[in-house]
Amino acid sequence: MDYREHVFLKLAYVYMTDADYERYETAIAACGWQSTYLFSQFLSSFAGKNIDYYRAALKTAAAAMDIHPKELYNLCRSAEEVEFPQYVKETPEYGESPLNSVVAIETGMEQRRRIGRFKASGRNAVVLRLAAIVERQSTPLTLSRIVNWHFANYWNRSYGPQITNDFNAEL
Repeated sequence: MDYREHVFLKLAYVYMTDADYERYETAIAACGWQSTYLFSQFLSSFAGKNIDYYRAALKTAAAAMDIHPKELYNLCRSAEEVEFPQYVKETPEYGESPLNSVVAIETGMEQRRRIGRFKASGRNAVVLRLAAIVERQSTPLTLSRIVNWHFANYWNRSYGPQITNDFNAEL
């Protein structure tokens, strides 16, 4: 099978609520996740659940930038932050974003969490960058909202039961 290597995404920080940071730390300590792999998981679960939306967003954004969707895909896939072409038409409407339900996270120093870099598949890196384009915000802020989305969707049905079962010595 032909493939392209994964991407190392370099982000100095994300913002997390105190509750999300506690969940993050608990997932590392109790579930054995390495911190950088956990960020890969956040992004993978979000991309997998919302891929159809971001396929359409790729085409919409590329058309508004007057470039081919593959060119935009490759720009989004880059390990480095890149300058995206300006819209040559009006700013496009993308419809209701999967992140609409995620409230903006406070961006104070108390919420800032250092992450450095983490691995992502090319596709998942593209989804992250497209989400930032759709949301009209920075990549760190977008990833911050994805972390919140992930825990809102998976804590009670995946992490929480696993941790509770182990604590109670039950399956």
